[in-house]
Amino acid sequence: MKKLFKPDAQNGRQNMPSIILSLAASIILALLSVYFIFVKSYKKLFFCVMALALIALLPLAERLLSIKPHAFLECAIILFIFAAVVGGDVFGLYTRLPCFDTILHAICGFLSAGFGFGLLCMLVKKSGFERLPTLALSLLFIFCFSMSVAVFWEFIEFSSDRVLKTDAQKDAVAANISSSFIDQSGTDTPVKVKNIDKTVCYDSKGNIIFVAEGGCLDIGLFDTIKDMFFNFIGALIFIPFAALNIKDGKKYTFASKFTIKEAKKAPKG
Repeated sequence: MKKLFKPDAQNGRQNMPSIILSLAASIILALLSVYFIFVKSYKKLFFCVMALALIALLPLAERLLSIKPHAFLECAIILFIFAAVVGGDVFGLYTRLPCFDTILHAICGFLSAGFGFGLLCMLVKKSGFERLPTLALSLLFIFCFSMSVAVFWEFIEFSSDRVLKTDAQKDAVAANISSSFIDQSGTDTPVKVKNIDKTVCYDSKGNIIFVAEGGCLDIGLFDTIKDMFFNFIGALIFIPFAALNIKDGKKYTFASKFTIKEAKKAPKG
């Protein structure tokens, strides 16, 4: 195993792309916020303000955690926030472009794997070791870290849907189901139901609330599993780059561009 990858030098130059990108994104968000105030679209205004806050809080979070992301990772995070909030929530790409959310989850899996790689390197360095654990254990840590981020995010979406009555975990329609809930024998045997045509939902007074055409309404399960699967794909895409970087960090530097390192403390006095 080679020594841990060495962070690139010239931090001042590295910070410039993320500073410029952060400034550009903030200006666009500020202009959009003003526009939504005039048109009284307060929901979209809220999303713009939230994106502004997230971008503004990035430097604070880095300082509190004493970490410094590589410029590539920092730029990717800013673009991810902008795409997820502005593209997805403000301009409705989650609905207009069904694959948009899927792409974002795959990117999140890749970026969180990079964050996990940098965290592993920091922990090893703080422990006084010069080398990472075995290749297999290192890659397992990176992969598990990324998947833990995905699980935590699904917890947030589920909590938001239950407490705030949002619809972060999008519903789906299933034409075929297998459920022991409708088993009449009492033996907990899954009953297969095929070719479901529609689902009719009534209120307590017998009034029809809505009709889901094409099958049985699934409340978020398919969306959750799809999101975690594509996070899984994103993490797997990062793993080969991490493996090459661990073997030879001088020759294979791609993975190190999406990691974090410990921030240097400012000299006293």
